Amino acid sequence: MPQYARSLRARRDIKEALVELLRSKQLDQIGMSELARTAQVSRNTLYKHYPNIAQVYEDMVRDFSGRIFTQLAQPGLCKHDGSDGKRPFCELMRNAGPYAGVVREPRFIELLLADEATLETHPTYAKLVAAGHSSSAARELVKFHTYGCFMASQSTRDDEAWAEARCLIDAFVQGGSEAILLTFLACMNPGDEMIMVEPGYANYISFAVTAGIVVKTVTSYIEDGFKLPPMEAFEEVITPKTRAILLCNPGNPTGAVYSPEDLKKIKELVLKYDLYLISDEVYREFVYTDEPYVSVMSLGIPENAILIDSVSKRYSECGIRIGMIVTHNRLVYDTVMKYCQARLSPPLLGQIVAEASIEGTEEYSRECYSEYKSRRDFFIKGLNSIPGVYSPMPHGAFYTVASLPVADAEDFCRWCLTDFRMDGETVMMAPAAGFYRNPDLGRNQVRLAYVLCREDLQRSLMLIRGALKAYNHREV
Repeated sequence: MPQYARSLRARRDIKEALVELLRSKQLDQIGMSELARTAQVSRNTLYKHYPNIAQVYEDMVRDFSGRIFTQLAQPGLCKHDGSDGKRPFCELMRNAGPYAGVVREPRFIELLLADEATLETHPTYAKLVAAGHSSSAARELVKFHTYGCFMASQSTRDDEAWAEARCLIDAFVQGGSEAILLTFLACMNPGDEMIMVEPGYANYISFAVTAGIVVKTVTSYIEDGFKLPPMEAFEEVITPKTRAILLCNPGNPTGAVYSPEDLKKIKELVLKYDLYLISDEVYREFVYTDEPYVSVMSLGIPENAILIDSVSKRYSECGIRIGMIVTHNRLVYDTVMKYCQARLSPPLLGQIVAEASIEGTEEYSRECYSEYKSRRDFFIKGLNSIPGVYSPMPHGAFYTVASLPVADAEDFCRWCLTDFRMDGETVMMAPAAGFYRNPDLGRNQVRLAYVLCREDLQRSLMLIRGALKAYNHREV
């Protein structure tokens, strides 16, 4: 057989094997060697005839992301008003380098076959239409997420519907931490300023330093339960370089939850100064008040709002490394996607685990919520029964910041680890000073997490009580 004919036959055989794998939904679960063996060819032959095979994998990753997205999407939160929106400030990714210009759309791959007639029977289609999106936009999104490509060419695709569909696509990233960093990089230039509430999650500062961002803080206080500071405090630190306000709601380390009235005031401030509002909402399933929880995505500022999400806290999957950036701002999304393409994709196994966690876990989530609420009530009551200790009642997450009857909580925490034992046990706490930018604040405070079972929490309370008594009566 002539070499050319053999080559054509090899391509045909590989194509048939790939199509069969795609139809059986197995391509995203096997490695390249297994794929080559299934197609009965060598790896080199596979790459030779299909050099874009990596794109097949990339598009199948989008399939997982799409299915996760449809589980998280909420009615009414995905509509786009068609405006151009605020232009992000990342000059590097916007105007220079190999990723400059328009975000690369997935290349059409002839192997990815789809039946147009079955699109409207897909469960994703029904969910999107129920959420208020047009039939044509829902069809385009099903094409993108389920088949990882455009089944229609650029000349025949419904561009208006795709424009709507594009606004429903969120960036899935390697955990909430990467979501925060990429959001910073996409929205701000080095030297720009961002405002956050202190005490706050310490890694926000690390990510800001990485992005070259200057962090300004407004202070919340333990005496009033770490409520959102007044708007006057925010306005005092706003300058011409201010680009964003960052909230953590519910809060880490305080467990504070911001009220609808608070968020309405923040919305007005954001619109007044034309800022981004970045909201880390990874703990939003753990809100223990009767007042309705308000997400940044429901404030009616689609071009300013950016939501950070993750499966880490919701399903106790910190090592899975699946996070999400949600925004209606096309330019922010496009810029984030350039960074995402530069580092390829989130871990495939993590995506599989995240998808499995989302489906059918309502009972698990309810049980977790009830257990954390019970632990909170028990633990805070126990803390406040210790002489000199005070903790406000946290309304969300699973942390609290407590003040102790010591001058230096960091020294006390260190002493507990090095010098204190009660029946062979001690207690480990996080000095709260590390959550403040102002070095004079939080010196007598600690962050505590009520993530242990009630018996262990009871034992921890006994250890804290005993450690404080011994520490304050030690000879120095």
